[in-house]
Amino acid sequence: MIQEILDEREKTHGNFDDVSEVYKFLMTSIKDRPDISPPAMLGLSMIFQKCARILSGDQHFADHWADIAGYAELCRQRCR
Repeated sequence: MIQEILDEREKTHGNFDDVSEVYKFLMTSIKDRPDISPPAMLGLSMIFQKCARILSGDQHFADHWADIAGYAELCRQRCR
């Protein structure tokens, strides 16, 4: 059952190893930035994860884009 779920997710989210590589590359741009607030760090991290899925999986999977918009809105609400 778990393998079936993983196989299905790979169609939209991409190969786990490929997503991991893209995510790691994106995260290097912010990992050592003490000036980034915890909410911004988490928001960017989640957006990067969604970007990695888009780049490695199905770029037409609308949930990826909706999730990015949601995390961006959460961070926008916290801007001063």
